[in-house]
Amino acid sequence: AAASGGAVGSVTPTPAPSPLQAQVKARLTGRTLDGSGLPVTLALTATGSAQHVQISEARAQAGDASAQATLDARAEPAGWRLKGMGRLAQFDPRPWWRGTSASAWRRGPHRLNASLDLNLLWRGLAAPVAAAPAAASEADLPLWAERALAALDGDANAQIQDSLVAGVPVSGSLRLQRSPQGSTVDAQVDLAGNRLTAQGRRGALAAADQWRLQWQASDLATLAPLGRLAGESWPALAAYWPDAGALSGEISASGRWPAWRTQGDVQAQGLRAGTLGL
Repeated sequence: AAASGGAVGSVTPTPAPSPLQAQVKARLTGRTLDGSGLPVTLALTATGSAQHVQISEARAQAGDASAQATLDARAEPAGWRLKGMGRLAQFDPRPWWRGTSASAWRRGPHRLNASLDLNLLWRGLAAPVAAAPAAASEADLPLWAERALAALDGDANAQIQDSLVAGVPVSGSLRLQRSPQGSTVDAQVDLAGNRLTAQGRRGALAAADQWRLQWQASDLATLAPLGRLAGESWPALAAYWPDAGALSGEISASGRWPAWRTQGDVQAQGLRAGTLGL
């Protein structure tokens, strides 16, 4: 006996499920509750998945004052690529966070003009130091900062100018450049003529690392409004905030934590902080 036969057909494979994606588009409008009646707007447009997050618009505006930002975060084989920008224009945070009545925050005045541009590759922290600084002991913080800097490639630039915080003039800049061969950090802050500068270079070898911090504060009394503002959130700080005198100095360090070699010099004149004086 013999049998023969055949069949013709096709099998359609089940398509793989699409990656989960989310999309947000929101816009809120209204007016401030501080009596000025300024028109305010909040806007957010964003998309996200496990491999890509994009914020194409994040904006808060009250009258002519505005804050806006964009971000593109994309997973790459080496880590997460972060590209973005932020802008503050005549920004006063009080319509968004009023603070308590008669507080230094409520009195202000605050006015912020600032910019941020970044293009960074974040490779992630090694497991032993993956905890955030708040969870680390004080002795661990330099190591955490060292590992965080080593996990970055790329550059970031920030500027603040023609700004006020609690009525104190504020300006400054921060520039970070990082590559596998090394990194440089250059920062400066001016608070009512009191200046702080920091420069650093991290090389491929620990022996090439160089860091320097300098400050020239010729009129600490001008910083008293910032002390009152900070004291509202951290009351213990108010007892040590300088309210008179002058302070200058420099600290430099070479090598890499914990094998730092440091030297410095500090000069104070008429310094007064709470009940302490020099």
